[in-house]
Amino acid sequence: MVKGGRRFRFRVTVVVGDKKGTIGLGSGKANAVPDAMRKASERAHKNMHFMIVGHHHPARIVGRGGGARVFLKACLPRTV
Repeated sequence: MVKGGRRFRFRVTVVVGDKKGTIGLGSGKANAVPDAMRKASERAHKNMHFMIVGHHHPARIVGRGGGARVFLKACLPRTV
């Protein structure tokens, strides 16, 4: 607590890709949103390890971060 009320911190999660089939996930926390976005982007670029084959990732992927879990599941292509 500070004199004016509560002190807020912002958490941002960012997913980045290199348009060649590799994606990365990063999370950042700061007092201001732009700083949190910058930190998350830097961490996502360092963690480029998910591979996507064609338009789909090859298998089920479960990522864990703190109390959250992210589940990526391959989807079937649409037939028209």
